Amino acid sequence: MSNTDSSAFTPTVAPGAETEAGASRRYPIGRQLSTYMASLFITGTVLMALPSGLAGVLLPGKTYGLFPTDAVARDATLAQILAVSAIFTLLTQPLVGMLSDRTRSRMGRRAPFLLAGGVAGLVFSYGLQTANSVITVTVFWVLVQIAINVVIGPFQATVADRVPYSRRGISSSLFGVTSIVGGTLGAIAAGQLVNAVGDPVYIIFGAVFLAVILPFVLINPDSSSTPLARERVTLRSFAESFWVNPRRNPDFAWAFVARFLMMLGYWAVQVFVFNLLLAYVGLEFVEVNVQIGVVGMITMVGALLSSIVFGRISDRIGRRKPLVIGASIGMAVALVPPLLSPSIEAFYIWAAINGIAFGTYMAIDMALIIDVLPDPSRIAKDLGVMNIATVLPQAIGPVLAAMISAAFGYQALFVWAIVWVLLASLFILPIRKSR
Repeated sequence: MSNTDSSAFTPTVAPGAETEAGASRRYPIGRQLSTYMASLFITGTVLMALPSGLAGVLLPGKTYGLFPTDAVARDATLAQILAVSAIFTLLTQPLVGMLSDRTRSRMGRRAPFLLAGGVAGLVFSYGLQTANSVITVTVFWVLVQIAINVVIGPFQATVADRVPYSRRGISSSLFGVTSIVGGTLGAIAAGQLVNAVGDPVYIIFGAVFLAVILPFVLINPDSSSTPLARERVTLRSFAESFWVNPRRNPDFAWAFVARFLMMLGYWAVQVFVFNLLLAYVGLEFVEVNVQIGVVGMITMVGALLSSIVFGRISDRIGRRKPLVIGASIGMAVALVPPLLSPSIEAFYIWAAINGIAFGTYMAIDMALIIDVLPDPSRIAKDLGVMNIATVLPQAIGPVLAAMISAAFGYQALFVWAIVWVLLASLFILPIRKSR
């Protein structure tokens, strides 16, 4: 990426600015970098709140409205809707990443997608608000997810665009914390607002989603990408937008598999927390909306503390792998209390340990992934491919988890999740490009 042709974003070159993959990269330092990182945290937190509130509270609430007395039907419908939307998400991020890398505009490569996705998110959130059948809920849920991913892919690419190696641990921790903090605040806000105002919560979420994108684009204007060489979008480039050669890029492949297994275990439980509190713990519907916020708040506090601490530690010691492996093991340990006890207290313990472990994981894994990206000129595309490892488990994980819970009970979900997160830690070991 060239950032030297415009006063909008002309980075000062840090001493010893690194060369990656043979390409000289220029990064902002000082006030520019501090401003970017602060806005990264604030904007990212709000961006992550929308999908969390929708997926964690509002969508399960929709399925509850469709099947108020049939828990099996609720689980199956929720899993099916998430699976369908995940398939579209799988296609969206790599494709948007490829198009973003090739975009030539006065606003740069990322801003056009951020703005377009924000507007679409607002419109489709209203559509989801009015949906009242399995088909319409599924259609508008898919459209909302596409809009969200049109934003998230280019947004996370700005981290690789603008942050030097020496600050990637802390920047990755900030980005990782946005998932936790935004996810928690989104769940809390959704639970409280749906009890207070009802259906208008959907349009409120969509409006805030768009509103936070505008200042980020204005505060962090990118340089024009029009001077860059134009690249045609061909059938081959379209196909390559979903692929990174694992033989040529083994570290990327190992990181991909590790992320896939981690998310397979994570989503097996996370997507069913609402239903677990309802059917496994035995809480009433109104109480679930309250307790899911409490569980989320406990998770957020642990994640905040761990991500800040371990993000700085990672930068200081220059190591990623031991921290990611340790976090994976911690997430397995966190699943033991609810496995042994179907109580709200066990979920509090899970939330505390899981918050610390997942906060550490999200803080460091993003930095590790950026370290192993194959091509600096294809950052958004490669991050889109890596995102498949996050999204594909969301497609198949809930379906498999629903089948397991229907056949063996909810406790089997915890065993299933423990196995996958532990396996994920093993696939970090062969990575060489990141220590």
